[in-house]
Amino acid sequence: MLTIACLLTLLVSFRELGNDVGKLKCPYAENWLTKGAEAAANELGIDISSTHQQQQDNNRKLLGSDLPIAGSCTYNNSWTGEKSCMNFHGESWTLDAMVERCGSEQDGVASEGVGCEDTSDDVSGWCVKDVSTAATSMMSAPEMKEEALLMMLSAMTSCDNNKMACEAFVQGTFVATGSCASAAAGGSSASDQADTTME
Repeated sequence: MLTIACLLTLLVSFRELGNDVGKLKCPYAENWLTKGAEAAANELGIDISSTHQQQQDNNRKLLGSDLPIAGSCTYNNSWTGEKSCMNFHGESWTLDAMVERCGSEQDGVASEGVGCEDTSDDVSGWCVKDVSTAATSMMSAPEMKEEALLMMLSAMTSCDNNKMACEAFVQGTFVATGSCASAAAGGSSASDQADTTME
């Protein structure tokens, strides 16, 4: 964590300081500035390639899809009465298609190139639904598109409730994150985990 903080400090301060490394408080400043990020990371024992791949894998797990984010839709959920959000995944999504899809939700607002804010402790996971379209001709490729609805824990919904709602009502696949993923990995009941987090 210290190395990342140092790197950010260096990036912000580099132009202002020029070659005067002595003014930086990062213990690795000389390595980063004189050798470059990759060589300094290797010397410090940091495997950049595996760290980058792990970060990509974590991002995919957090976002519920392997496809890139094209945009998102925030709306008022007619079932819960609260603000909800869904990501649009896949390069086949156009702004017009996202706006049209988002317009079918109550007070929907589409945003291009921006995903849902999913930093709340109450996030249980994503309900991912494949909305791809088949190829229209022998010469065209299928459109790879997914919607990933952000699922939240509440006093009324547990991890198991969200999974059931995703599969039964949305016809999607539930991808657990946060405490729901921990519960699934740890072998305890997801509903037990949700109950303890809500107390």
